[in-house]
Amino acid sequence: MSGAAGSSQSLRVLDYRSVKANIDSALTIQNWGGQIALQPMATAAINADSWYNLGESALFQDVKTERSNKGSGIKPTILFKEGCSVSGETEANTQGLNKLTLSGWSNRSCSFNTLTGSADIKDGKIYEGMWEKKMREFANRDASVTVYLTMKPGSHGQKDTLLLGIPEITGITPFVLEAQPL
Repeated sequence: MSGAAGSSQSLRVLDYRSVKANIDSALTIQNWGGQIALQPMATAAINADSWYNLGESALFQDVKTERSNKGSGIKPTILFKEGCSVSGETEANTQGLNKLTLSGWSNRSCSFNTLTGSADIKDGKIYEGMWEKKMREFANRDASVTVYLTMKPGSHGQKDTLLLGIPEITGITPFVLEAQPL
C-alpha cells in the first residue's frame, strides 16, 4: 500500500465483510462490514520491577513485572481481585513479542466464578465474564497457558503500556490485557 508521501509500507488487512459476530443472537456491530488495515506497532523492552494498574477491571487487580530468575528475561505476575495470582518467565526481554507460559491457575484461593449474573453483563462486564469462564477451565485442568507479552512505548504524553495476550482465549472477545504503570 502506498502512503501519503508515496512510500510503500506493509499493512495487515482484516476482512470483516462476511463475518457476523453475535451476542445473545444480536449483531455486535449493526449494519457494518468492511476491511481494516493495520500497520505494525512499535514495541520496546519491558520495564522490570514495575507495577501496572488494571483500572476498573472486575476480574484483575494488577500486573507486577520483575527480572526473571533465569537472568535476561521478565517474570510477570497477574494478581486477581479474588486474591490469587498466575505467573511465568520469558527467556529474554526483547523488543517485539516475548513468549512465556503462565502457570498457577489451580490455586484454590480463586474460584474464577465471580462474574456470572445478569447485573455483570449490564455493567459492561460481558467480556471479562467470557475471559473468566476460560480461566476457570484453565484452573480445572491446571493448565500451563502460552502468553505473549510486549511493551508499547508511550507517546504524546501517554505512558508506556504493557500488553499481554493469551491466544487460547478466542472468539469475539480475544484476550488482550493492557496495563499502564502505577
